Amino acid sequence: MLRRVARDRRALAAVALLALLLAGAAAFAIFRETLRAPIRVETGRFDFSIRNATVVDNEPKEPDIAKCEAKIAGDRKSVNITISNAYPLYNCTVTVIMQNVGTIPGRFEVKNLIGEPAGWLNVTYEDPREGVMIGVNQSATAKIFIRVRDKDVPEGASSSFIVEYVFRQYLPYP
Repeated sequence: MLRRVARDRRALAAVALLALLLAGAAAFAIFRETLRAPIRVETGRFDFSIRNATVVDNEPKEPDIAKCEAKIAGDRKSVNITISNAYPLYNCTVTVIMQNVGTIPGRFEVKNLIGEPAGWLNVTYEDPREGVMIGVNQSATAKIFIRVRDKDVPEGASSSFIVEYVFRQYLPYP
């Protein structure tokens, strides 16, 4: 009889162990489900557009001699500037209005000067609100100052160049 009790206990232990294994396997199967969801994450985009470029001729005494023209390029990221029939000390200012048309705030900078201005020209820039955040759908104004030097200007002198702008991420710290 002792043998039978020992055998019954082993059988009971085996059945209990088997029941625990089955319960563990069932629990594992229940919680092993993988959840899949189609998710698309967009962080935003940087984009800007030049809205306007106007010229102020700073020489009203001789309005018909020299001419300064500014045209917005087709991609609306740069301005084509032409000075024609220039004379010594003639100067003009091109005012460029740019708008943040992206979804992220940023700041504008002069990226590039394409086409070397003639040696008799001084071209300087006023960066639009440099270091200041320009929010979505907000605008900024930049100025391009053009001055003809007082020497070595050939008669009927002309020059063309392109000022290209870029929109960069706004970082409030240096």
